[in-house]
Amino acid sequence: MTISAEQLKSLAQMLPKPTTGLGPAKRGRGTPFDLDAWVTEHGLPVVQEKFWQGGRLLILNPCPFDSAHTNRSAWILQQANGAIAAGCHHSSCQGKGWYELRDILEPGWREKRKIGKHGPSGEDGSTYEPIIVRLADVAPEDVSWLWEPYIPMGKLTILEGDPGMGKTWAALAIIAAITTGTELLGQEGDMVHE
Repeated sequence: MTISAEQLKSLAQMLPKPTTGLGPAKRGRGTPFDLDAWVTEHGLPVVQEKFWQGGRLLILNPCPFDSAHTNRSAWILQQANGAIAAGCHHSSCQGKGWYELRDILEPGWREKRKIGKHGPSGEDGSTYEPIIVRLADVAPEDVSWLWEPYIPMGKLTILEGDPGMGKTWAALAIIAAITTGTELLGQEGDMVHE
């Protein structure tokens, strides 16, 4: 089968167009991370920018982890989904990534990320200190059970296990018992209804 040049051009037009610039990365906590501004603010030696697997790759020289690495081995990648990674190809930099790069250039950034730049804030913008609670100081409370001792009423219950172990069937059995008022395995009496 022979493919014409027109067919190839038509196929190529279907590919997504690469975006220009890094722009802000989408983060799960709602605020975008502007990698361009961060790179500029910290004076990183970007010697090349290129598209790579749908994302944007910045080549650094010298390496921020080891200034003796001057062969363009260090990099920062902003993936198409906004996720950011970093590293260096030298074996002595193995295990050093985006978090370690930020540790070097922004000491204390992890603590700021946990509680915000100026501490946690309420809806009115006021800041407050985190409350530390020791489990030994927490008084036990009475628990009402949907399926004793497996599913407490009004509490989060996670059904976890390897694939194929029967989680879906167990969940269906629980739902069927609740909706029909029948017993669950090992339970005496009627199911609790709300």
